[in-house]
Amino acid sequence: MTAISFLGLPNVKTFGQPSAGYTTANFTYTLSNGTVLQLATSYAADRKRKVYKGKIIPDFLIKENTITDDDVLEAAKKWIASGSPS
Repeated sequence: MTAISFLGLPNVKTFGQPSAGYTTANFTYTLSNGTVLQLATSYAADRKRKVYKGKIIPDFLIKENTITDDDVLEAAKKWIASGSPS
């Protein structure tokens, strides 16, 4: 949900691997015996009403089998240093 709130803003890029795909909104139902049931009842959407039903693919995909936190950070640093908004 946090990533979705930033997507589409100027000068925002994502780096790394696709998200886990947990883009649902949950609703809590209290049953007659007091048991609580939580169900995914809708999907998350951004400010432009684009609905996200699965994984969020980053703008800059870092190879999965070699990825470290440093690799993602270095890719982000390169993007910032380039001054390129794309």
